[in-house]
Amino acid sequence: MSFDKAVAATTKRETSIDLNWVSAGVGWDVTKSYTVKNETRYEVPAGKFGVIQAYPFYRMQVGDVWQGFSGGSGRPTGYQAYAYKPVGVCFNQYLQ
Repeated sequence: MSFDKAVAATTKRETSIDLNWVSAGVGWDVTKSYTVKNETRYEVPAGKFGVIQAYPFYRMQVGDVWQGFSGGSGRPTGYQAYAYKPVGVCFNQYLQ
């Protein structure tokens, strides 16, 4: 079985922050979709029914939200932003 699909990145924010700032903080665009692909082979014994489930695997990044000031200084706000980037494919395989 082959799995090749564009999957959207997702974010969770504890405060209202522009997603461009989150993207800058994690180093990749959190508003894009990313293509993940993988393949697997599953030998099913005669007389059995095999099931393969495919789903995206995400890498999570957590970052502190900073409030910026002029001159490049800033201070932490105490809030965090979470970004989830699709980076691969996981498979479940089982017999019924």
